[in-house]
Amino acid sequence: MRSASTRRSVTSSRSCSAEHWPTGGACAGGGARPEAQTEIIASVSGVTDVEAGKARELICVNPASGERIGAVAASTAADVARAVSDVADVQTLWRQLPLPARARQLRRAARTLLDLGSEASDLIAREQGRPVTEAWTGEVVPAVRAMRWMSTAGRRELTSRRVRGNPPWPLPLRSTLAVEPLAVVISELDIGSPWRAAAERAGAALIAGAGVVLAPSPRCALVGDWFGQTMSRAGVPEGLIRVVQGFDPGASTLAAAGADRLLGPAPLTGGHRGAADAAAPRAGAAMLVLDDADVDLALAAASWGAFAHAGQGPFAIRRVFLASKLGERFVEGLAWRATQLRIGDPQRWDTEVGPLADREALGSLQAELDAALQAGATRHCGGAVEVTGLGGAFCAPVVLSGSDIERSVPGPAVAVTILPSEADALAEAAAGGPWSALSVWAGDVAKAARVAADVPTGSVWINAHDPSLDPAALTLALNAGVRRRPLGVGVGRDARWYPYADTVGPGARAVARLLYGRESERTRIAVNDRSPLMRAARRALRSRGR
Repeated sequence: MRSASTRRSVTSSRSCSAEHWPTGGACAGGGARPEAQTEIIASVSGVTDVEAGKARELICVNPASGERIGAVAASTAADVARAVSDVADVQTLWRQLPLPARARQLRRAARTLLDLGSEASDLIAREQGRPVTEAWTGEVVPAVRAMRWMSTAGRRELTSRRVRGNPPWPLPLRSTLAVEPLAVVISELDIGSPWRAAAERAGAALIAGAGVVLAPSPRCALVGDWFGQTMSRAGVPEGLIRVVQGFDPGASTLAAAGADRLLGPAPLTGGHRGAADAAAPRAGAAMLVLDDADVDLALAAASWGAFAHAGQGPFAIRRVFLASKLGERFVEGLAWRATQLRIGDPQRWDTEVGPLADREALGSLQAELDAALQAGATRHCGGAVEVTGLGGAFCAPVVLSGSDIERSVPGPAVAVTILPSEADALAEAAAGGPWSALSVWAGDVAKAARVAADVPTGSVWINAHDPSLDPAALTLALNAGVRRRPLGVGVGRDARWYPYADTVGPGARAVARLLYGRESERTRIAVNDRSPLMRAARRALRSRGR
C-alpha cells in the first residue's frame, strides 16, 4: 500500500503564434499563423466571438505610444484541451527523471532567462508600459533568482521524507511522506508580474516533475508567449510548457480539459487564519505606520510601493493608515516625493512612472478619484497628464487624504487615512481587509508583529515593502497544501526604491550577470561592468547604513 502523499501543483506551458518578437522566430509549440488566414477581432481588452472556422487574433499595443507591437492567435476550448493533453504526454516521461537531472535543467533555464534579460525587459516595457528599470529589478532578476532557488532548495523541499516515531507495537511500520507532482496545472498570468510569475510557476513545475499550461491575460500576451519561446531555447523538453491565449480557463474548462488544478493570476499568499477562505483579498496592499516608525524610511517605501509599475501591481499600496501624531508630516512628505517622480517613456532607464494599460483604465481611476473627492477627500497632488511625443494614458502620482476612501482601481494613487490613535489606525486597517499584503512600520519589531496578527491579510512585511517576498519558496509550500503566512522584516532602505536615475537598472543587470551568469564569464563581467557594479555596491551599502 502506498503511504500518505502530498500532491503539489506547479507550472509549465504551451505557446501560440505571435507576430513580432524581440529576436524573431516562431514560438515554441506553434508556428506563426499567416496573416491572410486570420481575422483581427480584438485589442488588448479581450476577445469576441467570430464566425466558426475563422482564426481569432489578439492585437497587442504599446500603452505608452498606442502603436501596435504584435499579435497572437487566440485559443479555443479545443486548443486548451489539446495543450493539456500534449503536456500530459510529455510529463509522464519528465517525472521519471531524477531530481538532480531536473535541477540541472532549471539551472540552464535560469542562465537563458539571464542571457535574454535585455530582450525580455524591452518587451515588458513595450507591452506593459513598465519602466525598464522595474522590468529588470521586478521581473528579470527575480525570475532568474526563482529558477536558481528551485534548482537547489527545491530539491530539498521535494524529497520524500521518512516519518519517524511510529510505535513498534502491535505492528512495526515504516512510513514515508511521498511527494508526487500533479500531472498538468493551468496557471493564469496577469499584468502584475507575468514574467516573474511564469518563471516561479514553471520552475516549480519542472523541479517537481509536473507540467503546466500558462494562460496569460490579453494585456501580457506577448510576454507570456515569449516566455514559452525562452524555455524552448533553454532546452526544456518540447511540449512540457505550453501557452494558450485569450481564453478564460474557468472551472468548466479545467474539468473538460483534464487538468489537475487551476492557479489563478492572484499572487500566492498564505492567508490569515482562514480569512482567505472567508473572503477574497482586496486588490492591492495596505500600509500601517505606528508612532515610533522611521518616517523617512516609511515615506520612501510608500512612494515606491504605491507608484511603481504605475500602481498596477497586485501588491501596490492603495491605503495608508496612521495616527494623527505623524499624519500631517507624512502626507506632506509623500506628496512632495510624488511630485519628484519622472513620468515618461518606459524604455528610458531614468523613467520612474510609466503609462496605465489604456485609456479605459485611466477613466476608471479618474472616476474613483472623483467619487473620493465628492465624498470629502483632499487631493494633494497628481492626476491625468499628457507626455510630449507619447499618446499613452499617463497619470501623475496622486496622494489623497481623508476617511472612508475607496481605493480598489489599479493606478498610481494612494489614500492616507489619519486616525486619532494607533489603536484606531489598527482597527481601521483591520476593518478594511482582507488585504493582499500588509506592511507595518515601527521602531519595535516585536510590537509590529503583534499588531500585524490582528489584520486580515496575506503576506506581512515589517519595515519593508517587498512584492518579491520569497515567492518561489511560497509557490512550492502552498502547492504542497501547507498554509504559511510569510513574514519579512526589513533591515534598511531597499536599493530598488526611487530615485532610479540611470544607475538602478544597469546595476541590477550587472549584479545578476555576475551572480547568476556563466562562471567562465564572471571575470570579464567584473571588469567590463565594474562601473555599474560599483554604483550598485555603493547604493546597497548606503541602504544598509540607514
